[in-house]
Amino acid sequence: MEDRAKYGKTEKTVRSAMSSAWNSLKYGKTRFELKASFSESSPVWLLGKHYHRRKMDDADNSEIAAFESDFSSRLLFTYRKDLVEFPGSGLTSDCGWGCMIRSGQMMLAQALVVHCLGRDWRNHQSVAVRQTSVTDRIQRDIIRLFSDIPDFHAAPLSIHNLVRLGRNIGKKAGDWFGPASVAHLLQLAVANAQDSASLLNSVAVYVSQDCTVYREDIIEICTVKPATAAEVTIQDFAVLDAPGGSEENTLHYSFSEEVTVDGSSWCLEQDSCRVPDVNWKSLVLLVPVRLGGEKFNELYSECLRSLLTLPSCLGWVGGRPSHSLYFIGFQENQLIHLDPHRLHPRIDTSSSQFDISSFHSANPRKLAISKMDPSCCLGFYLRTRDEFESWCQGISEFSTPLSIGGRPSYPIFTVVSQGRGDETMAAAFVSSAATANSSSDRTNMTSSEATPSSDWTNISQQKSSDDFQSEEFVFL
Repeated sequence: MEDRAKYGKTEKTVRSAMSSAWNSLKYGKTRFELKASFSESSPVWLLGKHYHRRKMDDADNSEIAAFESDFSSRLLFTYRKDLVEFPGSGLTSDCGWGCMIRSGQMMLAQALVVHCLGRDWRNHQSVAVRQTSVTDRIQRDIIRLFSDIPDFHAAPLSIHNLVRLGRNIGKKAGDWFGPASVAHLLQLAVANAQDSASLLNSVAVYVSQDCTVYREDIIEICTVKPATAAEVTIQDFAVLDAPGGSEENTLHYSFSEEVTVDGSSWCLEQDSCRVPDVNWKSLVLLVPVRLGGEKFNELYSECLRSLLTLPSCLGWVGGRPSHSLYFIGFQENQLIHLDPHRLHPRIDTSSSQFDISSFHSANPRKLAISKMDPSCCLGFYLRTRDEFESWCQGISEFSTPLSIGGRPSYPIFTVVSQGRGDETMAAAFVSSAATANSSSDRTNMTSSEATPSSDWTNISQQKSSDDFQSEEFVFL
């Protein structure tokens, strides 16, 4: 009997591994590889940090270990099976359609990790240390916000709730979500969760309109009213206490350090001062763009690479056609990414010590930047108003390609200092988040599936279906 039980357990494990491998092939459309190969002669950049093997002696692997520790600390969200059924769909998995949502979740999770734990946090503690670690508890709290459950209050950023919000623009489980759609869904979900998730109380998400960042709109959504500033500070006490030492202080950056990479001079953000700002919500800035027509315009290759040298950059979600990836770094002309196409069983995150191994990856993958799909959504995290103002003043140097042959070059996006967007956040969400909507994609919500009253569902009716555009990108 004991042998039979062992055999049954082994068989179940093998079947699970084979199922994961099959779905990775079927939906991932990518070859298996243990780790991407990296050149020893060029630096590797990862979300504002660079690693170079030239720095070390032959017997010293500290740079390699530092890069691997950094990469493996990024949160990974992948396809999951055995989920609670998506209402009215019969689906209990997001295989084949949810990769863009997963990529968007990863980018927002990276912003929350930096917000709560700092960019230098690493997930390398032993199991024994994790059980008593404050930072590990916060990491798990961040993951719980994205748990694969339909409970809005427990997991406001879950795929179930993002799909539910997507019904306002005619999207449903099983449909392909574009990068702009996911950006607006994340914006809406965070705004809805301000009163129910303390980790999100001091964060605001802004999605640019038509590749334009309106400074005054951001000031409005990020400014904390004086009457509630103390409340925000109290609600955010876990975040302030977490890193310890001086880590609770706010980092400001300036565009002052110049470095040379692959023969090009880039200006880096540099730590300049530490001043807490309780009257300002930290900003997650999302910029949907389309860099080319049917193919990626390689004129913008260096711009994208230079953006990844900024500590404020969260990378971007994009990938290949109908194959989303989360890009977080590069070496030469190869982009380093996290791939959501691996299939895992659903994790019950209600336990205080749930298994986090499937939320991290030790195997970086690379994709030639020339093969990237032109549709993508850039992300930035700006902790304070001073950081935001500095970003506004210096970002054009990074977002504008070099002129060729005297022809004018157009920036990936622009920042408008004066003026406001034409629409409110909610109306902007409705007018620009739709991705190739058709009448067959639209579905009505039942009363039992209604969204919270704060999700601006009523505002979505301000625009007719004729106003929906396919991702409403500005073509560059």
